[in-house]
Amino acid sequence: MPSIFDRFRTVAGLPHFHIHHLKHTTATLLREEGTELHVISGVLGHAHLGTTADIYSEIRPATQRTALTAPDHALRREP
Repeated sequence: MPSIFDRFRTVAGLPHFHIHHLKHTTATLLREEGTELHVISGVLGHAHLGTTADIYSEIRPATQRTALTAPDHALRREP
């Protein structure tokens, strides 16, 4: 028997995915917006920050590119 989530997903016309994927997406987007890890952990209902940091927060390629340009920008600043 389909879960309530599966029924809502079907009615919304969304492709098949697990509700667990929404937790990953939520954690990743909140992290990219600068939300502190302990807040994200609370939102997701985790008892330990390590669970949130190690499993749920992923770094997207665009975020990696931005991070990799930071040293270049810092070195080019006038003293």
